[in-house]
Amino acid sequence: MACRTKTEKEKEIGILVEYIKQIEAFSTISESILLDCVYKLRPVVFTKGQAIFSKGAKVQEALLIYEGQVLKTKESKSLLHDPTSQVLGERDLVGFEILNQETKSVAEWNYFCVS
Repeated sequence: MACRTKTEKEKEIGILVEYIKQIEAFSTISESILLDCVYKLRPVVFTKGQAIFSKGAKVQEALLIYEGQVLKTKESKSLLHDPTSQVLGERDLVGFEILNQETKSVAEWNYFCVS
């Protein structure tokens, strides 16, 4: 395992702050608050076809897509069977709209890793 220098860590954090500032939901948040959020981020990796959130599941965290795509669908993994499906990509948030609701924190969609 390679050790990173303090300068490398600071550069990585700066890149993440800039990345997050480009997301509309975070565009009006101060840089100091974003910096605090970046320190709390943790990487999560999913494999192709893996469920991220299932319809009806309690959602306790939001995920930021840094790389890859996520299928948001009501029914199945197939886009052909569900015309309301969406493919989410880089800088999209998964679960954020669920956590933003005051009344419930249950997924109304299935979210699957596409790539």
